[in-house]
Amino acid sequence: QAAGAPLPGPAATTPPASAPDGRILASPKARRLARERGLDLSRLVRMGVAQPFHVADLETLANAPPETETEAVAAAPAAARCEITATAPAAPLSDLIEWARGDTGAAPPRAGVLAAFAAAALRAAQDTGAPLVIRSGDLHGTALYTDPDLAGFGALTDAQTGDDDGEAAATLSVRDLAATPLTGARLAQAARIELSVTAGGEDMLALQLSCEPAALSDGAALALLDGVARRLADPLRQLL
Repeated sequence: QAAGAPLPGPAATTPPASAPDGRILASPKARRLARERGLDLSRLVRMGVAQPFHVADLETLANAPPETETEAVAAAPAAARCEITATAPAAPLSDLIEWARGDTGAAPPRAGVLAAFAAAALRAAQDTGAPLVIRSGDLHGTALYTDPDLAGFGALTDAQTGDDDGEAAATLSVRDLAATPLTGARLAQAARIELSVTAGGEDMLALQLSCEPAALSDGAALALLDGVARRLADPLRQLL
């Protein structure tokens, strides 16, 4: 090293923002004091305070202004949607529609039949007498059916045209994708209760139920999908 040259100082280090697995880094004493004082260390993360946290950082947290409701909601983890799958034979649904065509001279729309099955299964799962609005359709369009399980197949042609913007009006949404190459769908703007029907191979239908936890209990969600699958396998259940 040349004479008179300044000695190298210690290398600068940058505290890690967080642990690789998302854990909050803090000294044992800071953790204990935060727990005793009822302070939430995760708020220091949201405030941008460098980790690992030490006792001095607790004063920053204690003196911080109250967190707004918007910030608190944004920080809260979103509840995961319930996801359940099932299968059902495809032939009975087609046979039912053809039987109705021969018996009445007009085949009920497939979307309407699926809406009726979904409404009946949901009504049984929730044991509710409230009106049910089912949004049902395929890639080419949708319709809104009010109490389709109570109206009878002959009335299924009397439906209001629906669109994606009218999602909030529906109690449950049915997406019939069986005629497409799609094998499933998890959509960002799905309805609170969403039932997708896709081709399952070898003359089978694949059913996927997705719902928000607040919309259905676990038991009701299981009963709903079970009821739809059983009605698709044996449509006479819907007629009796």
